[in-house]
Amino acid sequence: MYRGYIVTSPLPLPLPGTKSALGITSPMPRLSGLQRDVLHLYRRCLRACRTKPADTRTNFEDFARREFERHIHMDKKDFGTIEFLLRKGNRQLEIYESPGVTNIAG
Repeated sequence: MYRGYIVTSPLPLPLPGTKSALGITSPMPRLSGLQRDVLHLYRRCLRACRTKPADTRTNFEDFARREFERHIHMDKKDFGTIEFLLRKGNRQLEIYESPGVTNIAG
């Protein structure tokens, strides 16, 4: 017999794109391989900023943000340009990750 009880889950709601304890994925569009590569490069850039001196760290963070924002309106189907920019960004990151680089001019 139904008594009108409300059943609530003791589990917290999942973040977008993650699975809950029940295995339910919240709605978030899947990323393409190139989109994942771009996101991975951006995260690597931000992690590399953490290794720089505290007084110049914001210069590195601002530079990385500006470089990615410069191309934010690029056509998602322009694969050649995106792949070129990924290669260029990875090369730049290798240089900026070196311990001898302590500041960057914006």
